[in-house]
Amino acid sequence: MDAPLLTNRTTGSVLEYDVILDRDEVMTVDTFQSTVPLNGETGTSLLTAASADSWPEPSCVLVPGLILLAFRTAEDITPDPRATAVLRWRSAHW
Repeated sequence: MDAPLLTNRTTGSVLEYDVILDRDEVMTVDTFQSTVPLNGETGTSLLTAASADSWPEPSCVLVPGLILLAFRTAEDITPDPRATAVLRWRSAHW
C-alpha cells in the first residue's frame, strides 16, 4: 500500500505516511505513545515518514461519541483492495 491515510471525518485530523507497505507488512500507529513501528519492531520507526499534511500523533485522539473514520491511499495512487485498517481503542487510563 502506498501512502496510507487515516482521516477522522469528525474532527478533521489526518494521519498520513509517505511509505510503501508490502502485503505482509504491518504499520502500527500508537497515538498515545507517539510511535509508528513497522511489523511491531521497536527499532524501526515510520514516525519520520509522516507527510506534511499529517497531524502530530498525540493530537489524534478519539473523543466520546460517534466518530467517522476514512482509510485510503493518497489521492493520486490507485487503491489496493487488499489493504485494511484495524483500529483498537484503549482508555488513556489503562
